[in-house]
Amino acid sequence: MDNNENKSKQKKQTWNNWGGGAYKAEPMQERVVTPPEKLTGKKKWQHFWFYYKVHTIVAICILVFAAIMIVDAVTREKYDLTLVLATDNTTISEQETALAEILSQYASDYNGDGKVNIQIDVQNLPISDENANPQVFSAMQTRFAGEMAVGKISLYIMDQMLYDFYELEETMIDLSAEYPDAAGVDGDKFSLVDNVQTQHELLCTDYFKECFIMQRIPEYMAEYDKEKIKAQYANEREFLTNLITGNIVTPLPEASESADISE
Repeated sequence: MDNNENKSKQKKQTWNNWGGGAYKAEPMQERVVTPPEKLTGKKKWQHFWFYYKVHTIVAICILVFAAIMIVDAVTREKYDLTLVLATDNTTISEQETALAEILSQYASDYNGDGKVNIQIDVQNLPISDENANPQVFSAMQTRFAGEMAVGKISLYIMDQMLYDFYELEETMIDLSAEYPDAAGVDGDKFSLVDNVQTQHELLCTDYFKECFIMQRIPEYMAEYDKEKIKAQYANEREFLTNLITGNIVTPLPEASESADISE
């Protein structure tokens, strides 16, 4: 009997040691929630910058880029016509300005901005220069070939050497058929010697004496099927007709003043 009581006590003691005895719940402690500190001034800015720095920088970059694009679109010079001047010689900016000024007499205000403005897109192609940088020459070749392939511009000014080098004979309009009685017309070329070149001293160079102007055949212009390009081509043809026939549409300011004084 004593053995049984001892075993029973041992089991009870073991059960208690394992946690099987009566559970005494401890009183719950009340959780104290501390409200977040209200950030003001410098701390508030530091907190914002820490969490939203990347977002802010990206947003500012997008806004700056958009502003630059808008300003560029609004302030960019709008031209009535663009002519490509492909040259083996180096022209100076004053010559380009003089050429654009003289040619503007034969153009109208095609874009309706109240003035006549012609752009001369100079493309230097030093095919006769043996010392030309091959990388630069290759880049200029690629640019010129790209322009010819895209075909947005139809009017080209160049000399015989470049004309032969790029084999352009079959791609240009036969001006002799269009203007059979016009002086200065030879096949698909109209010489600038007797009209444009003599009107400004900066153009009285040996190079410009050899220059002529041509217009591409529409079928060789990749984007001619677009209405905008067709309208531009019609303007370029009108300009070329005025140039060949000597029809001054927009006199230079000096010419206008002289006419007023003589009257």
